[in-house]
Amino acid sequence: MLLRLLLTLALIGALIWLWRHRHRQASAAQPAKATEPSGEPMLRCAHCGLHVPQHQALTSGASSYCSQAHLQQGPSHSER
Repeated sequence: MLLRLLLTLALIGALIWLWRHRHRQASAAQPAKATEPSGEPMLRCAHCGLHVPQHQALTSGASSYCSQAHLQQGPSHSER
């Protein structure tokens, strides 16, 4: 009776280990999702110096800005 119980527990343990092992392999094979674009150029705000992705930056001439308010205020005194 005890031997049958031990064999049953060993079989259940082996099945759980196989399931976990296959589940880990399947999730490791899937590529990780990128949360942000890689290698995107960053531009420095001429007013505050904050770096923003190129697609979000607002430009005026050769200067880039992080927001509409900074675009309207223009470059900071140290940038002029």
